[in-house]
Amino acid sequence: MFKLVLILILIILSGCIQIDSNLEDRLVERQIKDAEEFMVENSDWDNSGVLYHILYVIYDYEQIYGSKYDKEKEEFIEKLVLILEKDQELLVKINSLDILSRFKYDKEFLNKLAKEIIKEQKGDGSWDESKEGYLSAPVFITFRTVIALNSHGKYEENIEKGLIFLNNSYRDFKYNDSYLKYIYPDEKLNCKVENCELTYRVMDAYFNVYFIKKEFANYSIIQKQVDDVDIIFNNIIDEWRMGEIYNARKSTQEGFALDTYCIFAYVMEDEKMDNVILDYLDYTDYRWSVESDTIGKDYWRFIADETWCARAIIK
Repeated sequence: MFKLVLILILIILSGCIQIDSNLEDRLVERQIKDAEEFMVENSDWDNSGVLYHILYVIYDYEQIYGSKYDKEKEEFIEKLVLILEKDQELLVKINSLDILSRFKYDKEFLNKLAKEIIKEQKGDGSWDESKEGYLSAPVFITFRTVIALNSHGKYEENIEKGLIFLNNSYRDFKYNDSYLKYIYPDEKLNCKVENCELTYRVMDAYFNVYFIKKEFANYSIIQKQVDDVDIIFNNIIDEWRMGEIYNARKSTQEGFALDTYCIFAYVMEDEKMDNVILDYLDYTDYRWSVESDTIGKDYWRFIADETWCARAIIK
C-alpha cells in the first residue's frame, strides 16, 4: 500500500514538474494565439501595438531558450513591416525600430526608418508626439527614441542630444512633461524618499532610465537620474514584493496595477515579484486578465499588459 501511495505521489509530482518546465512555452503560445486571434478579428485596424509587444515576448524567449517560434516571428515581422510602409505615428516607428533592430532585420529598411525618426528631432534634442492620448510627451517619447536608436547602433550625436534634453528636463525626481504629470483616479503609490512623488506614469519614465542603465555603454549625461531610480526602486521594492494586484482575473482586493507590477518585476528580475505574478495566473488558459471575448478592440491593451507579465516570468 505504501509503495502504491509513493508511486502516485511521484506521478503527481512529475506531472507538476512537467507543467512548470513548460510554463514559459505555454505563456509564449498563449500570447501568440491571443495576438493572432485579435488581428484576425480586427483586420481593419492598425495592429502595430500588438505586433511589437508579442515580438518582444518572442525575443526575450529566444535570448534564453533559443529559436522555437521562427515561423510566427517571421509572420509578425512581415505584418509589422507592411504597417510601417504606410505613414505611422512616431511612437509606432520608434518601438518598431527597437524590436526590429534586436532581430537584426534588413539594414536598409532600418536605416530608412531611423532617418524618418531623426527628422522629427527638435532643436532642444527632444522628440514630441504632440497628439491626443500622449498629452504632448517630449520626455517620454525621447526616452523611447534614444533606446531605439541605441539598439540600432547608430546616430550617436542624436542620442547624445536626446540625453542632454532628458537631463535638462529632470530635477528632484520629477520631469517637466505634462504626460508624466498625469495621475490616474484613486492612484496612490508610496515612496518614502524625500521629494519623491510616485505615480504610474513616473514609474514608466523610471523604467526607461533603468533600460538605459542596462543597455547603454555610457549614460553619464543622465547619471543623476540613474542613481535616483536605483534609490527609489530599492526603497519601494519590499512593499511591492508583499503587495497585491488589483486588476487581474484572480484579484480580490486593492493593490498595484498588473502592467506596472509586471514591468517592475521584469526590470528588477526579482524572483519574489515573479512569484506574486504567478499567484495571479489562471492556469486553465494561462491568462491574467479578463476573457478575450468580452473585450472589443481595446483588448489589445490587455494583450500588451500580459506580454510584460510573460516576459517577467520568461526572463
